[in-house]
Amino acid sequence: MPTSPTAIPASGAVPDYNDRSTFGARVLAWDIWTRDVMVPGVNAAAQNVYNNAVEAAASAVTAAAQVSAAQSAATQAQAAASSASQSASPWVSGTTYAIGATVWSPINYLNYRRKVAGAGTVDPSLDATNWTATVPIVSGAITLYVANTYGAF
Repeated sequence: MPTSPTAIPASGAVPDYNDRSTFGARVLAWDIWTRDVMVPGVNAAAQNVYNNAVEAAASAVTAAAQVSAAQSAATQAQAAASSASQSASPWVSGTTYAIGATVWSPINYLNYRRKVAGAGTVDPSLDATNWTATVPIVSGAITLYVANTYGAF
């Protein structure tokens, strides 16, 4: 999980060479603040940025691997669907089909397998009682995401 850096506290009054009465004290305070607060704070912020970048890079590698796996699965599913559709014939209203017969729907062109032997006049895409899709049907939006998200910079 990315972390926010700790804020570097303000320095206080900045030395002004036109104000000779406070210049020496302000220069000393500025030098102490620079040594004890600013330098360690900048180093800590830089380390924080580096740590967040390392985490973002690791998340990007994981996301790329997940995308590659999803693309491979989609390609395999597409090949399987193509192979199945080549062996299926179009559904014909009133035809008697055996259990396990595979047809494609003239409505949505997806393949369906017969659950029970029989005939019917309802397209397989509309008849879940007698037919089941051979490939799961997903409707609506699908959101893919990586567990870590980062805001825009």
